[in-house]
Amino acid sequence: MHRSITVHAVFSPFTVSLGPGVPITDRRRNCQLNIDLSYPSTLQYGAISTTFSGTVSLEANAVVNLRSTYYFSGETKQVSPSTALEGPKTGDYSLVLPVEDPSVADQDILWSRCGDGLPLNINRSLRISSLDTVAHLSKLQDDGTFVVTLEFRECVA
Repeated sequence: MHRSITVHAVFSPFTVSLGPGVPITDRRRNCQLNIDLSYPSTLQYGAISTTFSGTVSLEANAVVNLRSTYYFSGETKQVSPSTALEGPKTGDYSLVLPVEDPSVADQDILWSRCGDGLPLNINRSLRISSLDTVAHLSKLQDDGTFVVTLEFRECVA
């Protein structure tokens, strides 16, 4: 039996941008969420997706890479699904980034250990770049809403 819940967290919006006069440090941003849950020891859980949303203004040849890295505190295994938005594109965006991707090796749901309540860490990152040597002003603003869907299942040995 699988059950899922959606966790909503709100933080300050952040923006990645590039173009004339924009410092190179504005090309990257990240936010880390630590989820510490209480749940029955007969269950285990894993993140199945996260949602990115906000506004975007990308010139031709500009690309924003969106990535979520999942890992349990104290563990070395992690998964990092990613996707990209490519310019030209202007307006609102919302996309669900699933964890599981059969086309990518080792891109499976990362399940908690049975009977072990380790917190799940999710590092959400944005990176903007351009294929043009002289980049025009482009930016993406994350709306500050962190939405992650968790799935619970009976422990599997």
